[in-house]
Amino acid sequence: MIRVLIYEFGIPLICFLLSISLIYFGVNSKKTKKKYIFYNLSAIFIAIFLFEIYSHFKNKDHINSNAKYSGSFFDNEIVAGKKQNVGYGPKNDTSFQVSAIRKNNDSIVYNVNYTFVNGKRYIPNNMNSSNNHLYFLGCSHVFGDGLNDNQTLPYFVNKYANKKYKISNYGFSGYGTHQALSILKNEILLSKEIEENTNSCVIYSFIPAHFERAAGYKLWDPNGPKYEVENNQLIFKGSFDENNFIKENYVTKRLKTIWKNAYIYKSIFAPKLKTEDVIRVSEIVKEMASVLKEKNIRFIVLLGRSDLNNTKENKFYQELKLNQIEHYFVSNIIPNINDKDYTIYGDGHPNEKYNSVLGKFLVKKLNSN
Repeated sequence: MIRVLIYEFGIPLICFLLSISLIYFGVNSKKTKKKYIFYNLSAIFIAIFLFEIYSHFKNKDHINSNAKYSGSFFDNEIVAGKKQNVGYGPKNDTSFQVSAIRKNNDSIVYNVNYTFVNGKRYIPNNMNSSNNHLYFLGCSHVFGDGLNDNQTLPYFVNKYANKKYKISNYGFSGYGTHQALSILKNEILLSKEIEENTNSCVIYSFIPAHFERAAGYKLWDPNGPKYEVENNQLIFKGSFDENNFIKENYVTKRLKTIWKNAYIYKSIFAPKLKTEDVIRVSEIVKEMASVLKEKNIRFIVLLGRSDLNNTKENKFYQELKLNQIEHYFVSNIIPNINDKDYTIYGDGHPNEKYNSVLGKFLVKKLNSN
């Protein structure tokens, strides 16, 4: 509780203490000029303090501050510690089960268990002996935040396919397009399994938040793989923090969290989505499609929460069409997708019903080609 308060109210608390200190120095200063300097500086910090408090209670997102997370999934190094090629994620060399509980005030939103096998989400109806292999890439939508093992999208695909597939779920909370490409190149395409199996398909689940994640804008992903487009070529540049002047440690990480949670940061200093961020994701997806085509492996992109009226987003969708990359809009699959029936109430992630409908659609498409 104290940790959450510090992260959410760190900046207003710092500003409050600074303003009190400056007023104190102003009162005790014998020179009028110094008094004015101290008082004016204190006024700046008081203004920031008032802005932070006002924004916290005015912004609708403050509802999420009532959320309380518990269980062994959260703050667990085995689950989301530093990980090669992707920045963070579950350890590859171990299998385990963890609990995840979310409460809004005193109401339970979900109370579930996540099972991991060799660093990937476990799929209860997996057919490990099958020659038909599906690889899922994406974020919490694919991983199944707030859902048990038998409620995720990969589970429903195999349910409606009568356990036809051996499925690998590489999705994880907070991942983006950059992690999808890195996993594809450094894990999937290097496995003996994919060399021996021509009946494979890679399915990548995209949401618009991946534009910002692939650009390195997100606080939780300082070590994620960094890609840049230079001279129309996609170049791997190491990790996001590799060239940072100040190396991250316990103190700097906490200060960065406090700063990036502040409304003054979000309002003025936070990076805004740029055209180059959309181009980056377009090039990453095109690279995924290209390397899979060389291996004669089918590639499907699922487009969730899409806004065709957004000029930047639409540019990405047009690139998919232009490059003949197989893709489907979830809003066309589930026309009433905005209904609360398709999300976990009080959380917003896709629920069991959402995954059931989408799973049935994917099986139909997989069987049609």
